Amino acid sequence: MARIGDARDAAARRREELDRRIQELHQRNHELTTQLLAGSGGQPPGSSPAQVRRAEELARLASERAAEAARRAAEMYLHSAAAHESAARMHTMLADSGSPDAAGHRDRAGQHLRLAADDREAAGALSAATHPPQRHAADNHPPEQHRPE
Repeated sequence: MARIGDARDAAARRREELDRRIQELHQRNHELTTQLLAGSGGQPPGSSPAQVRRAEELARLASERAAEAARRAAEMYLHSAAAHESAARMHTMLADSGSPDAAGHRDRAGQHLRLAADDREAAGALSAATHPPQRHAADNHPPEQHRPE
């Protein structure tokens, strides 16, 4: 079972690393946006319009790549969860079939189910981090334009 624990620790370290990198990218994006909006005309001092467009494009690409990396990581967590659930079913079948180590198989099935739940939770956290809640259409208009029905 040490391999499962090692894999779980590695997954947790990778998740922390991804979370840290996502936060760094958000911070850098905020810094670049602040710079962009500072100065005259919403353009950083010394930057040409072409440089600003290029920086915006690079920021957009970086954001897309970060979202894709998080999506892939979430997908891998879901694959891992499915594998743990399959292993849990196999251990349950072995325990139910009269195996001399039925208790051990039930214990391992429980471990796999807990690991699957952890993986699904990690996938959900990554998905939530890369898909902020959608704004309602009503939020896009000034309040005076809305009347209760």
